Parts: sequence; structure tokens; C-alpha cells
Amino acid sequence: MRAASQHLPLRDGVADLVYFHLSIHYGPFGEAIEEASRVAAASGMIEIWTFAPESMGSSALARWFPRIAQLDAERFPPIDLLAEHLEDSGAIVEIDELPEIVERTAASWQAAVRNRFVSTIQLLTDDEIEEGLKRFTETYGAGDEPYRYSVDFVRLRAAR
Repeated sequence: MRAASQHLPLRDGVADLVYFHLSIHYGPFGEAIEEASRVAAASGMIEIWTFAPESMGSSALARWFPRIAQLDAERFPPIDLLAEHLEDSGAIVEIDELPEIVERTAASWQAAVRNRFVSTIQLLTDDEIEEGLKRFTETYGAGDEPYRYSVDFVRLRAAR
């Protein structure tokens, strides 16, 4: 089954968990939260994983592709607004910062970028991609050299 988060083909109160992982920014997030609240069971949970706003400018991608920080800031809703919408639906909200350390080879990271492994990269021009990869290669190489970085997530957990 496939559906937009703003129009879920589910009955009211049937979901024990409604989960958004780096997806709340697709479409009007307020409508997505209203719909999640509608389908969540009385004892259900809504979880939203998104990026920590304060790390967008220093992310592994923003380091090599300067426009990423601006694009992410425009695309991802502020944490306080997400929390406010969840609380307005009657939920008790917990917010946690959850950094994740990623280690991969320089070559695998470059391949992932070329394959546009996150949606924001898809908004960059081919020239921006190549310029960023050139800078990356000058620092890390293009082979089995390790590349380690942090992805700074924020999890909003809303109990109903």
C-alpha cells in the first residue's frame, strides 16, 4: 500500500506506531501530523526522526556541498513546530538528540553521492556535485581510505 502521509488509507485509531524517518518534510507537515494523530491508536505512538537544525550547516554533506545547509534549513521543519503540532493533537512529546557515527570508505561515500543517496543532493546541479566531490577527493582520496562522520538526528516521540 502506498499513500501520502497527509492522506493515509487507514481507519481511525488503528496504528500502534506511526513512524516518520527523514520524511516529515515531504508535503505539509501539519497535515501529516494531524493524519498520524487520526490513525494512531489511543495507546499508540508517533515517532518523527529528522535532522538536528543546529548541525545542518556542519553536516558531512554541507562540508563538501555548501548549498546543502541552506536547502536543508528550508526543507526541514523546526523541531519546536513539530513538537507544538504533536502537543496540539493531545500527545505528550519527548525530544531526544541521537547522533549516529557512520564510517565507510571514501569510494563508497562518493558512489553514494553520485547516486544521490539523500533527497537534498537531488536538488544540486551536476556541477555542484562534481565540485564537491573534487574537494572531497583532495582530502580523503577515492579508494579504501576511511571516511567517518556524524549524522545528528532528533527524535520526537509522542505518546497518546
